[in-house]
Amino acid sequence: MQKRLLALLASAVIVVGACGGTASPAPSGSAAAPSVAPPASTEPSAPPASQDPEAVLFDWKYEPAEGKAGGSVIIGDWQPVTNLNTYYDNAFTTTQVIAATLPGLWETSSDGHWKTDLAAKIPKFSDESIRQAADGSFEVDLEIKPDLKWSDGETLDLNDLKYTWTWNMDPAQVGLVSGTTGWEDITAFDVDASGLKATVKFSKAYAGFYGLLSAVILPEHYFKTIPVAEAATKSMPVSPAIKDVPTSGPFMFDSASPTGIVLKKNPNYKGGAFDQGAYLDEVKYTFFADVEGEKTAFLAGEVDAALDLLAADYDAIKGVDPAIGKALLEPAWQYEHLDMNQGDKGHPMLKDVKVRQALTQAIDKNDLFSALFPGAPVPDVAACSPAPPGTYWRDESITCQPFDVAAANTLLDEAGWKDTNGDGTRDKDGEEAVLDACTLAGRPVRQLTLEKVAGYYQAIGVKVNVKLSDIMFDSWQDTTDESDCSIYRGTYDLSLFAWVLTFDLFGNYYYSYHTDQWPDAEPHDGGNTSRFSNPEMDAALDVLKDKITTTDQIAAVKTVQEIFVNQYAEIPLYYRNEARGVSTRLQNFFKNPGTASDMWNIEDWWVQE
Repeated sequence: MQKRLLALLASAVIVVGACGGTASPAPSGSAAAPSVAPPASTEPSAPPASQDPEAVLFDWKYEPAEGKAGGSVIIGDWQPVTNLNTYYDNAFTTTQVIAATLPGLWETSSDGHWKTDLAAKIPKFSDESIRQAADGSFEVDLEIKPDLKWSDGETLDLNDLKYTWTWNMDPAQVGLVSGTTGWEDITAFDVDASGLKATVKFSKAYAGFYGLLSAVILPEHYFKTIPVAEAATKSMPVSPAIKDVPTSGPFMFDSASPTGIVLKKNPNYKGGAFDQGAYLDEVKYTFFADVEGEKTAFLAGEVDAALDLLAADYDAIKGVDPAIGKALLEPAWQYEHLDMNQGDKGHPMLKDVKVRQALTQAIDKNDLFSALFPGAPVPDVAACSPAPPGTYWRDESITCQPFDVAAANTLLDEAGWKDTNGDGTRDKDGEEAVLDACTLAGRPVRQLTLEKVAGYYQAIGVKVNVKLSDIMFDSWQDTTDESDCSIYRGTYDLSLFAWVLTFDLFGNYYYSYHTDQWPDAEPHDGGNTSRFSNPEMDAALDVLKDKITTTDQIAAVKTVQEIFVNQYAEIPLYYRNEARGVSTRLQNFFKNPGTASDMWNIEDWWVQE
């Protein structure tokens, strides 16, 4: 779960389990740090304020090398897939597989812009394919490429995307990670007789429409055979039955199990940079028991792409034999952070903003970074904003509160948390200041992070119990109220993972911080797993929701950033670099900084033997 909680939709953030991933945090396999300096800046860089908004959105550059057909690759990851339907599970490994099998109309390129995928064109304000009325309602014209087919030969057109809308809105739905936000604002989805053009009508302004309309398109002819109430478990199972699911992307399903997934070339896919379809005949995903196994396999030349690795893993793979591969260390749209559960199942002290500020100021982020990544220079930019350097919406005027143990102690005193019984731990109204801190098992760097945090908090009279979990990012349907360390069920006090951001501003923040996105109430939709609730934030997010132009969205999201920092919605620890291992035989690997995953261009991958 290194992605920011919404990897399912292009508009949603994905959580990464240890230190980089999509919807869940991805635990790092090694506490060792890179001995070389991480890149100084994040690409793509933020555009000047005066830049044409459409250049911000669409000015992508992508120059792959023309390849040759045939061959197979093996992709390694340490996080298994538990559910392949991204509307219910946005773990990064799920996103990687879906990027190769079920693309949307457009995607995020490796240089951070919207780029067409199944769409013939992307709607724009400049050509009036997006039109807004005075009352805020608007409509969007869509065009899909002609002659598209699902892997089973059935016609693929905009009727399938229309069905995807109705499927999301079905009253029987339970546990949608992004809920029905956006879908519920569509009043009409008019598809013409050819199925190639459609006009989507929204009843009111909705900022996330680009992300929404580029969501995973579901095959109507297959999904309508499965009761919606059973879709979470039956529609895309991690079992041999996955072979029955039609795909629209360069690859189709052959088999799936908790230890691996096999994809075969989709003969009906006609995309690619050179209109070649997929070059590769087969793609295998291998899920290792832990990150150490993944790194060992890469060094031995047994995997072609070692994914979901953190900066802490770089030292272990940087010495790979050049004949086998190379190690990459690149910035990403991610930040490592602590969630503070402010719901009823979390510790009551976390509802107090003074306590959250104290917990933030008690962490020595420079000392933490040096401990996690020895030898690497401490970043010049401290992490406190939910917008990493290089993102086009980042507000550079925001400043972080300094590390200050004395100030943290004073804040806790003012909040009424004092050590009244002399046991070294603060208490209030009979409640001890003891916090359960969760992170995914299998990543020593994550465990070390929480152990360091426990030390910082001991200095302010707060005790931390470190817990390692295998189910932290499992969906609502796959857990119960007795499941310890479940972020969706809220059975934790602190949780450590990374947010991976999407290109869509609305998706990055609304789902994670708006009060109506708490997943507790039926139908258990929403990604606000920290249960943060603040009227000013809700109002700011509502303003963001009602802005459909890029310029207005950037202005609105600056207010969101300010409230996030002032209310201590969560504790950003550091902005992340990601490590990757890539074999010498694998060509056209372009790492993606956001939730699109490194499989965003997998149709153009080919092997040089």
